Amino acid sequence: MSTFDYRARNLAGELVTGNVEAETRQGAVSILRSRDLFVVNISRPRRFRKKIHLLEGKVGVRELAIFCRQFAIMIDAGIPLMQCLRVLGDQTPGGPLKRIVSEAVVSLEKGKSLSEAFDANRKYLPVIFINMLAAAEVSGSLEITLLRLAGNLEKELQVKEKIKSALAYPVLVAVVALLAAGVMLLYVVPVFVDIFDQVGAALPVS
Repeated sequence: MSTFDYRARNLAGELVTGNVEAETRQGAVSILRSRDLFVVNISRPRRFRKKIHLLEGKVGVRELAIFCRQFAIMIDAGIPLMQCLRVLGDQTPGGPLKRIVSEAVVSLEKGKSLSEAFDANRKYLPVIFINMLAAAEVSGSLEITLLRLAGNLEKELQVKEKIKSALAYPVLVAVVALLAAGVMLLYVVPVFVDIFDQVGAALPVS
């Protein structure tokens, strides 16, 4: 199996990008056509692209929370799992999550479970995300699990924002104090040194 990068248009005429695994170029085109995608360009990725994943960071909390909530809404609307992921993959901005969703679709096409499909990119995702997907598959409550995940991630994001806000003022005060001390040492203290030198007095230590 080879990986092919593609640019295609969906039924709405929107341009989408991603990658697909197939034995041949024609096979990749056939897979994309089965997804109602009309290929604009398709090619094998350059070698350096395979290594660029090593430079990616983890998926952001905000981005993953939005993904989980949208995923849950689509599942609740009765949209098939594969179609949900394809749509979400197309809508996700470029970054690790877009690649992860695209690779998950390929894994599902090979017969893997949802948790297994995402587990391949475990190092880019929170552990709780993989574990809760696995639990959802056993209990059959994917929609509820995704909503809980979204809620937990949103709460985590709120806590982080509060911590940032709480730290912002002390940090600002510290920066202003350092700047003030720098101004004193560079401009004010030398003036007093000159004055004391002129009158022949010693500069006080404190």
